[in-house]
This record gives sequence, structure tokens and C-alpha cells, in this order.
Amino acid sequence: MLNYFDYQHPATLDEAVKLLTQPGAKAMAGGTDLIVSIRSGMQAPGTIVDIKGIKELKRMLREVLSGGEGEV
Repeated sequence: MLNYFDYQHPATLDEAVKLLTQPGAKAMAGGTDLIVSIRSGMQAPGTIVDIKGIKELKRMLREVLSGGEGEV
């Protein structure tokens, strides 16, 4: 059974960081592991912050995967 939680989908890294500093907030990039943990009762986040669409994170990942000097 899923508990109720607030779902946020920030557009920027700054927004995500601000949301993730709130007590009970968890980051989600795909969600499979997090949803399984919630369903099993292992986690009960108050807020889920979906970071999948944040352009800054995508750019950093591309740079890291291509061997660039991406800031992490």
C-alpha cells in the first residue's frame, strides 16, 4: 500500500536542492527502487522530488560519460 506523499518535479538543480533539504524528501530519477521501498514499508517519504528532467544533471552526466571534466 502506498502512503500519500507530495510529488515535485523541479525544472532546475537549485529548485531540486531546495526541495531535497526538506525533512522526509527523497530524490527519484526513475523510481523503480523507491516505489518498491515505499510499497514494502521500508520508506515513507513526505515528498518525492523527481530529478529526471533536470537539464543541468543531464549535461553533467553526458560530460562524465564522455570523459569530460564535468562538475559534480
